[in-house]
Amino acid sequence: MGLRIRDRKTSIAIVFLIMVVIGAALVTVVPKMSVWSRSFTNEDDHYEDLEPGQSVSMSFGAPFDRLSGVEIFFEGLSDTDVVTSTDAELVITDADGTVICSKPVSSVFEKSFSFNDVELTRGNNYVITYKLISASGGTGTIPIGVTESGSLAFTIRGSYSGAQTKGVFLFFYIVISAIVLLYVWFFNERDIKKTGTVDKVILAVGLFMAIIVINQFYDLFMVGKSGLRMLDAIKDGKFFSFYDYAYSKELSNGSTGMYFEYFYSIVTYLIIAILMLPFRLFADGNIGFSATANLLVLYFDVIIAALVIWSVKLTEKICDACKMPEKYRASVKYIYAFSSVLISSLIASGQIDIIYLIIMLWALPFYYSGKYKMFSLVMAFSVAVKVLPFMVFFPMILLVNKKIKDIAVNTAICFSVTLVFTLIFNHGTGYEAIGGMIHDKYGFVDKLFDNRLGVSMSLFILAYVAICILCYMKDVDASDKKHLLFSSMLIIFSIYGMFTAFIDWHTQWLIPLFLSFAFLVPFVQKKDRVLVIECVLEALIILVSDLTYGTAYMVDNGLIALPDYPYQGISLTEAMKNVTHLAGPILITLQASVVISLIVYFLKADPFRKGGQDTASNEYAVDRSMAVGRIFVLYALLLISLWQYSYVG
Repeated sequence: MGLRIRDRKTSIAIVFLIMVVIGAALVTVVPKMSVWSRSFTNEDDHYEDLEPGQSVSMSFGAPFDRLSGVEIFFEGLSDTDVVTSTDAELVITDADGTVICSKPVSSVFEKSFSFNDVELTRGNNYVITYKLISASGGTGTIPIGVTESGSLAFTIRGSYSGAQTKGVFLFFYIVISAIVLLYVWFFNERDIKKTGTVDKVILAVGLFMAIIVINQFYDLFMVGKSGLRMLDAIKDGKFFSFYDYAYSKELSNGSTGMYFEYFYSIVTYLIIAILMLPFRLFADGNIGFSATANLLVLYFDVIIAALVIWSVKLTEKICDACKMPEKYRASVKYIYAFSSVLISSLIASGQIDIIYLIIMLWALPFYYSGKYKMFSLVMAFSVAVKVLPFMVFFPMILLVNKKIKDIAVNTAICFSVTLVFTLIFNHGTGYEAIGGMIHDKYGFVDKLFDNRLGVSMSLFILAYVAICILCYMKDVDASDKKHLLFSSMLIIFSIYGMFTAFIDWHTQWLIPLFLSFAFLVPFVQKKDRVLVIECVLEALIILVSDLTYGTAYMVDNGLIALPDYPYQGISLTEAMKNVTHLAGPILITLQASVVISLIVYFLKADPFRKGGQDTASNEYAVDRSMAVGRIFVLYALLLISLWQYSYVG
C-alpha cells in the first residue's frame, strides 16, 4: 500500500532536514577532523650529539596547507645518560626568516609537538630548526636524529584546505539532494508513467555527472588517440605494421613514455578507430594535451555512455532467446542499468571494457538457441578484445557440451580470432618494445595466480577448476531455456565473484558480475534483501578500489576540474587507515565475504534444483524502487569525490 500524501510530505521534510544537516557538517566540521591529516617523513639516517648553543635545521617545501604537528627523533638513552631537562626550542620560519610558529622543549622525551593548524603556503620553502640552549644531567648533549647530509630529520603532519572554489561541490550537493527528494517522493508510486519518467531522470543525472564530474583523463585520451593513430596507419598503408608505425611515430615526435601505451589488440583498435571516425575531422594521431584533447575526452566519454545504454537494450535479446516474460525483461534492465559500479567503472573512469561486454551480449543469444559454434565465433571477438571473457566461455561450453571433440572444437573457434591476429600483427620492434613496457606495468595473467587474502596458493584458480568440473558433471537440459539461463548466469556470477574475492582487480573487469546478477535476481524469492546486500557489495568494491587506485583524484581530471589545482588530498580509504591500519584488510575481507555469501545464496535459491520451486511469470518483477535506489552509491561516490577535492584536496 502506497504512502498517503501527508506521509509523503512528512518523509520529504525529514529527508530534507537530514540533507541540510549533512551538508552543513560537510562544509564546516568534517573537513577539520583529524582523520583527514597526512604525514610526511624526512627519514633519519643516524644520530649526532647536539651541544648547548648548537642547532640543527632542515629546509622543506610545504606539502600541505595547514600544519598540525611535528615529530623529531632522539636516540634511546640509558638511565645513566638521561638528560633530566633541556632549555630548547623548535622553530619553523619561512624562507625570509620570519617565525611562523615555535614550541619550547623542556625534555628529550618531548618528541611530538602539536600546532593549532598553522597556515602554510603549499609548495613554498620553510625551515624547521631545533635549538639547544642548555641541558642538565647526563653528558649535557642531545643525540638527535639527522639525515645523511646532517640536516634535521622529522615527521610533519598536516592537512589540505581544498580548492578555493567551493561552489562546484555545493551546486552538485543541491542537485543530488533534489534527486534524493524526488526518489523518496516516488518511492512507493505504482503509476508506471510517473515512475518511468522519474527513473529516467535519476539515471540521466547519474550518467551526466559521471561524464563531467570525474574521469581518468589520460585513459580516455590515450584510447581516443590510439583510434586516431589506427586511422592514420590505414591512410598511410601501414595497417599490417600498426605497432611499429605507432612506435616510430611517437619516437619521431619525441613523446614521453606514457604516449607509447598501445597495448590493446588490433581488434580493439579497429573498433575504436570506427568510433573515432567523426572526430578525425578535428585531429589525427599526433594529438597532444590541448583544448582539442579535452574535446576528445568528452566525445569518447559520451560514446562510452551510449554503449552502456546500448548494452542495457541488448539484454532484451537474451530474454527473447529464452522466451522470458515482460516482467523478467524489465527487472533485468532495471537491476543492470542502475548499478553504481557499472556507471562509475565504465563512464566515470573512462574504460572501454564495455566493448567486449557488448560482444558477449551479442554472443549469448546464440548460446541459448543451441548454436554453440556461432556462439564460440562471436565470443572469439570478445576474447580478442580482452582475455577476460574466456574465463566464463569455457565452463559455459562444458555445461552444454560433454563430448571432448565438441569442447575442443568450440574452444579452438573461441581462440581463432586471437590466434589469426596474433600471427599477423604481434611481431616487430615496435610491438616488442611496447609489449615489454606494458607487461611490466600490468601483467594480468600473473594476477590470476596471486591471492589478495594473504594465502600462498591461488584460491581463484582452485575455485575456477572446481567450477569447470562441476559444469562438466552437471546435466542440464539445453532445451529448457529458463534453466539454462539461470545456470549459465550463475556460472558467470560465481566465476567473477571468486575473481572479485581473491584477485587484485581493476573495477571495470567486474562488470559481468553485475550483468549476471541482474539476470539471477528475478528468479529468487527474497529479491529486496538480495538487492540490499548487492548494494553493500558495490559500496565495498568502490572502497576497495580506492585503496589502490583512488577515486577522489579523478575530479582533477574531470571536465569541470578547477584550473591549476592538482588534487593532492587524502582519499576516503586513506582516512580510514588513520583510524586503523587494518582498514584495507577489513574492507577486502568484508567484500570477499559478501560476494561469496551471494554465490551461496543463489546456489541454495536455485528454483530448478531438485525440490526447488519454479518461478511463475508474475513473480519475476522486482521492486523498481529498490533496484533504482542502488544508483545512490554512485551519487555518494561522486559527491564524496567532489567534497574531497573542494575541502580536503
